[in-house]
Amino acid sequence: MIPIFFILCLIYFIFYYIKQKDIFTLEQVINQKYFNKFNLKDIKARGLSNKNIQSYYHSLIRKSNSNELHLINSIFKVIKKDIGHKYKPLLDIPIIIYIFRELENNFPHTHHNAILIPETFPLNMSYYTKNTLLHEKIHIIQRFKKDNFYRLYEKYWNFRYFKINNLDRIEKFSRTNPDGLDNNWVYSYQGIHIVILSLYNKNYKDISDVSSYGIYLDNSNNIIFPVRKKKLNEIKEFNHFFGNLNVNNYHPNEISAEMLAMMLLGKKTNTLAYKKLLEWWEQL
Repeated sequence: MIPIFFILCLIYFIFYYIKQKDIFTLEQVINQKYFNKFNLKDIKARGLSNKNIQSYYHSLIRKSNSNELHLINSIFKVIKKDIGHKYKPLLDIPIIIYIFRELENNFPHTHHNAILIPETFPLNMSYYTKNTLLHEKIHIIQRFKKDNFYRLYEKYWNFRYFKINNLDRIEKFSRTNPDGLDNNWVYSYQGIHIVILSLYNKNYKDISDVSSYGIYLDNSNNIIFPVRKKKLNEIKEFNHFFGNLNVNNYHPNEISAEMLAMMLLGKKTNTLAYKKLLEWWEQL
């Protein structure tokens, strides 16, 4: 007779293996839910017309090999050392790495618990590489530690999470970003009331051909029609708080990943947002 303990262990192993296998399949990491978010401009900008989008993506994505994984692990070890006393257990979340070619304009990005980097990404100890990998890992933490980041946005950074009326009428002109799929964030500061989006330029050619805008709302979170919008770098109330964030300014997830990675790697700014970020990080 087989001991009951052995049977229980076998059952646990089978279910654990299945669970792990599900988590680490490509279909689980990047699936139709993401592609359903694409608008017509997304499809055109990504060159996806007349393609089975999910099959096409999956054909261009692979798991990292042992050499790549070794290099990436070494880089993250150096990142942890660089962060030093500012390091927190929050950053220890497990991740997986996928490598892709000729997708998303070769922009590194994330899905679920995976970082996706292009084959051309430099796996070295440069600031660019360390900052980019840390930035992307923070996006994964945002998914699994959502409450912590919502507290940053709402308590420290003047954002409020509201259902924005008629948002879909604007999102059809915006670039879909897997690291910030929910755009229902209202920025209210010094009298302005806006939702921030990355909108395709008039004669766009690819997904890099965008500009960051603030779309003005009324006091009931309705988008004002005809649409009132202004480029973010022209909205003084936004720049007064966040400073010049270059391109990563069109969603609170992007702003926090950008600023937190810079802060942890030792780059300081004199902005109000940076000071509030430090306060938030210290209380975690």
